[in-house]
Formats: sequence, C-alpha cells, structure tokens
Amino acid sequence: APFMQTKSPSDAGRIQFTIDDKGSRFDLLVDESRQDIFINALINYLLREKNSWTEVFLNYLPTFSPHYPVLKQTAGKQNLLIGENYFSSPVIHLPVDWEDYLAERKKKFRANLRSNIRKAEKSGLSCRLIRDGNQIELLLEQIFAIESKTWKQQEGTSLVADEKSRRFYTKVIQAAVKTGSLYLGMMEKDGMPVAYDFNWARSDTVYSLKMGFDEAFRKYAPGKVLFAYTIQKSIEDNFKHHELMGINEGFKTEWTSNEQVHSRCHLYHPGMMSRIQYL
Repeated sequence: APFMQTKSPSDAGRIQFTIDDKGSRFDLLVDESRQDIFINALINYLLREKNSWTEVFLNYLPTFSPHYPVLKQTAGKQNLLIGENYFSSPVIHLPVDWEDYLAERKKKFRANLRSNIRKAEKSGLSCRLIRDGNQIELLLEQIFAIESKTWKQQEGTSLVADEKSRRFYTKVIQAAVKTGSLYLGMMEKDGMPVAYDFNWARSDTVYSLKMGFDEAFRKYAPGKVLFAYTIQKSIEDNFKHHELMGINEGFKTEWTSNEQVHSRCHLYHPGMMSRIQYL
C-alpha cells in the first residue's frame, strides 16, 4: 500500500496514495490471490493507527480494479465511513486496423483529420516513433526545447516552467527508457523536432502522458496529426488499448466514446473529528 502522510485542504491529518495532481492512475499493488488477506490487514492497521489520521484519501482509484470492491466491502464491515465521487477517463479500445478505427469516428472528424495529415505532409512535416533510449539525453533536450515553445510555456504550465517539473519529467522519461516502456511520437521538419507525444507502453496498453508542439506550426494541427500517427502505430504494434488519461475533456471525445470510471475514495473512522470530516 504505497501511502504517505499529509494534510487535507482543511488541515486535517490525512493518509493518501503517494501521488499528486500530475498523476491520473493509482492502485494498491497486490497479488490478486492474496488481496483479501492483505486488505483486511491494511484496514486493521489503519484502525489501530486511527489517532494519527482523520481521513484516508485514495485518489484516482480505478473502479474496474479487482481491489476496489474488496476494499470498500472490507472497510464497510469494519465500520469505516466511505465518501466518494467519480470521474471518467477516455480510452480507445484498439481495433485490428487503422481504417476500422477511422470508420468509427464521425464523418467530419475523419475529413478534417485526413485534410490535416495531407497539409502536414505537403509542408514537409514527418512523424516517427521512438522506442529505444540510445540517445536519451538528446531526446530530453528536444522534448524540453519543444515545450519551451508551446502555449503552456506562456501560461507557466510547461515541463520547463520550473526546475522541479523539469526534474520530475526527466526521471519519468528515463524510467520509461529503463523499463522498455518508451513510446514516443516525434514530428520533425527538415530534421528539426516540432512536436512530441510521450507515451508509456506496457503490457497491452499505451498510456498517453504528455504532448506538446511548437506554436509556430499550429496551422498544421501538429498535435492532432502526431496523435493520429501514434494511435495508428499502436494498432500496428498490436496493442489492445490506448488510454488518453486524465479526465474526459471535450476534445478527447473526438477520438473515442469509451471511458473508464475512477473513484476519489475517502475513508473515515468512528472518531468524532473523522466523522465531522466525513459530514
């Protein structure tokens, strides 16, 4: 149970997943055959230590996780109060063929996408997929150079907006290389990178983590064209799912109508302050 101690917005003692707002997936790491024993032990431990917390916050918990129903059932049996709300996250269940995928999209979307791809190709923009990290330092340099030219840089939310963010994503990308999970789409113009699409590929799923493009090339819809390229490659590489991560923002519904539900699950013990927090 990867937990940490922190404070809730109301300054109450909180135990929560070791995650911040940069994440959008988290779960207990448990062998499914032992989940009942483990979750029982976990709830008993939390109850023994109840003087050190007012709330347990399990954010981004997938409702489709095998641990989710067991956790809620066990917490209920031990008289823990449960408060939760939900959010939906889009996912593409990949068909076996790119044209089959396009056929499921709206006619206007297909026409616009094909027009954008033709326009990008005519202007000399090309896409490639990078899965090895032989030139990891160069890749990091290119990604951060693109980020410095995005609209996010102007708003102070880019990967290079502050040193902490830069270090964080450097470690994430290095970890993707180390574990063989790197799935990086790169768009270039005359050998110069102008857009990137950083994904984490594991098992049968590609997870979309970060994307950015040079604002000077906006008229060519580089983000949309590169994302389409990455989806097409994930189909060709026989992945089953492409998760768009985060919440179901409007533009993501262009790419898929499928979604997965996640819980922001809060647990409270029978103590007075914890019950007040629950209310």
